[in-house]
Amino acid sequence: NSHGVQGNIFALDERTLMLTEFSYDGTAPAARFYAVRGDSVRSPEFWILRDENGSTDKLSEYANATIVITLPDEITVHTIDWFSVWCVQFNVSFGELQIPDEIPLQPEVPASAVFLGSLTTNSHGVQGNIFALDERTLMLTEFSYDGTAPAARFY
Repeated sequence: NSHGVQGNIFALDERTLMLTEFSYDGTAPAARFYAVRGDSVRSPEFWILRDENGSTDKLSEYANATIVITLPDEITVHTIDWFSVWCVQFNVSFGELQIPDEIPLQPEVPASAVFLGSLTTNSHGVQGNIFALDERTLMLTEFSYDGTAPAARFY
């Protein structure tokens, strides 16, 4: 891998990827997150993914970061074969992962996560555990909710 690309990738659900301990030096002229369908990371069917801020601009530097990326509506983790940090200008991958055929959707809690506590069930069957992955990212595990409230939100 070049440009210091490294990290772990978890599928939180069919359309959400979480990168942990992700690093990239930010110096390439046109690096982006890519999802690719095909036999190789160079296959012609690809999608430029939005970063954690919703941007498709060139990637900035990351140092041991935890970020969450949402896939476009037309694809899921089951319909792509590769995830890559791809440089458009030089047509090269700085680091990639071939997506396995069977994907566990409940990620392991990273060792660096801090357990904050468990949700108190008041109604609608809400329960789960909350972990802080970093100062901006929370992770819920064993989460359940019956889905029947008319306007439920996370606050």
